[in-house]
Amino acid sequence: MEEFSFSTRIFFGEGALERLRRVQDKKVMIVTDRFMAGIGVPDKVAGHLTRCQVSVFDGVVPDPPIEVVAAGVQALQDCGAEVMIAVGGGSTIDAAKAIRAVAKETLHIDTDRWECFAVPTTSGTGSRGTRHRPVPPRARQRGSSIRWTARRCARRSPFWTRSLQFPPRPR
Repeated sequence: MEEFSFSTRIFFGEGALERLRRVQDKKVMIVTDRFMAGIGVPDKVAGHLTRCQVSVFDGVVPDPPIEVVAAGVQALQDCGAEVMIAVGGGSTIDAAKAIRAVAKETLHIDTDRWECFAVPTTSGTGSRGTRHRPVPPRARQRGSSIRWTARRCARRSPFWTRSLQFPPRPR
């Protein structure tokens, strides 16, 4: 016999972001990139939180190097967050996972007790639903991924991908 288990709860479809209204009276850090921040996506996500103090770290770049993770850890320490929301594509979600893991190890913050959410804005590799993020080869020390141990939920809202234009399929 073989077994496969998947511990991440995924909310998807119209209204998936409404689940964030249950996050109340918390310090929240939204992790994203400059483009998403520039078009106001973190503000729309923050609008679903209830009486929360929200900080935005928008320093994520594609395939985030350890320097981006370190900057995110500093931002996390500065804002004192107790909830993290990753808003963006795979690199953003990977960066959020790494920020939490490194904060746990270096700042001795018990991030395992935090609520953590991923709000994917693209369709990609599926990292939003796993505990791992790839680490660029030059940053690897103990293996090829960082485990994200926390209560996890992913939000799949068609709102973020509705305007994507796909080329016609060849016939």
